[in-house]
Amino acid sequence: MKVLSRWPVFLAFTMLLAGVQLILAANSHAQSSYFTSRGCVDCHSAPVVASCNGCHYHGNRSLQATTNKTSYTPGETVSVTLTSASTRSGWIKAILYNQSNAVVAASSGNASGMGGSTTFPATLSAPAPPTPGTYTWQMAYLGNDNGIGWDVHSEAAVSTNTFTVAAAADTAAPTVSAFTLPVTSTSLTVPVSSFTASDNVGVTGYLVTTSATAPAASAAGWSAAAPASVTAPAAGTVTFYAWAKDAASNVSASRSATLTISTEPAPDVTKPALTVSTQDNGAITSNPTLNVSGNATDDVALQSVSVNGSSVQADASGNFSTAVVLVEGPNVITVVALDTAGNSTTNVRTITYVTNVPVPSELVITAPVDNLVSAQQILVVQGTTGELAMVTASVNGGSPQVAALSGNTFTVSVYREPGLNTIVIQSVAPDNSSSSAKRTVIYDNTKPTVAVTEPDEDKIVSDPSLMIKGKVADSLSKVTVKLTMGGQVYYPVVREGKFEQKVKFGKPQQYTVVVTATDEAGNVASATRNIIYRKGKGNGRDD
Repeated sequence: MKVLSRWPVFLAFTMLLAGVQLILAANSHAQSSYFTSRGCVDCHSAPVVASCNGCHYHGNRSLQATTNKTSYTPGETVSVTLTSASTRSGWIKAILYNQSNAVVAASSGNASGMGGSTTFPATLSAPAPPTPGTYTWQMAYLGNDNGIGWDVHSEAAVSTNTFTVAAAADTAAPTVSAFTLPVTSTSLTVPVSSFTASDNVGVTGYLVTTSATAPAASAAGWSAAAPASVTAPAAGTVTFYAWAKDAASNVSASRSATLTISTEPAPDVTKPALTVSTQDNGAITSNPTLNVSGNATDDVALQSVSVNGSSVQADASGNFSTAVVLVEGPNVITVVALDTAGNSTTNVRTITYVTNVPVPSELVITAPVDNLVSAQQILVVQGTTGELAMVTASVNGGSPQVAALSGNTFTVSVYREPGLNTIVIQSVAPDNSSSSAKRTVIYDNTKPTVAVTEPDEDKIVSDPSLMIKGKVADSLSKVTVKLTMGGQVYYPVVREGKFEQKVKFGKPQQYTVVVTATDEAGNVASATRNIIYRKGKGNGRDD
């Protein structure tokens, strides 16, 4: 009974399903008739084939626009393909829009009978934007709106995937178009007459070398602007090479310029500096011997000092002193300092020697001795003269200072300037008769300099003897050297500011060498060296 009761239901369902299938089949066959019934044939006339995808009902199914790449260089071709999930066929019109919604491409087939047709998948191409950046385009197809009415067309559009435009790698090197220098120069520093360069993007660096090998873009010496001058390593014929680089580290080919450099020294036209310390011009003396002292120096090299034509030896500091025998009457004293370039400086003064000059009594200077070198700024001048005389002392032409007189003994203290000082002592008797004397003294208040040039500190030697060498200097007076080592004392001779002394080692051990330099004023400086003596075990540091 239950089986029989279900039979009418099953029969009814079967008949309903068959009816639906008949309706669907009829509709399927009828869709192609829409091309006629909706008036498409009025424009797209035979022999145009009907298009189902031309209707948005079919063609606009999951539209997708995809670029062939995701990155392009400016102007490179971008190809976009429009696809649909439609299972129908037929022609469509495709259109490609750029980021500014401007049409950059459209289909061009004739399947529609009106031009501009294509089919799914539809591919259109256009140049990439010229400016680097990130972009999205759109692609659309033009078709008939479904169910809206007679002959109504519109676009169905979809955005492409995002793509980028990046500038192409810069592989073009700059070009140096001009690089010129003077043909000759008298200086190692040479002005650049011209240096210009260009690049497709921009020049970021300039460099001039003396090597034809191209420098790296990361090398030292590049400058943002073309250099105004170049420096040669030495005189002679020199070739310079000009280079340019860009931001992409491309380095240009070189452009060269050759010149001849002659660096003859400029002529020496400077005269020596000369200071003379003796009696003043026009002085009268009863002393038949005149001491002439002074100092002569030159900016290049001093050749000689002469007094009345006779050569006088100057020490390393330029100090000199000599005695001139006077004849009765006027005596012309001529001091000449001559340098190696022939420039000279002359000091002339006249000293009158008389044997019967009235003096209060003989003026005798007991201190200081002439040509004294000392480290004290205050100097005591002492001597004897006639009773009741007034004695004064002046330094370098300064204001006279009155001496204290006790009987016929006088004492006066004077201040000196560093270097050469001339002290003039004068005694005036009550009857205004006078006599004078002069002392040349040097105030040296600086220590000499001393340096051991050989050997190096902590030198290890295997030889039982070693030569110690060094240098000393003092701007005002002579320097003597004392060298001590391991209880041994040496006094090497100083020649032109240099000394050397051979020392001998005893037992293997460390020895300390002490070099003491003392100038004429008693100023002292010292230097030390530690030397390690290892008999027969030199390690190579004593080469």
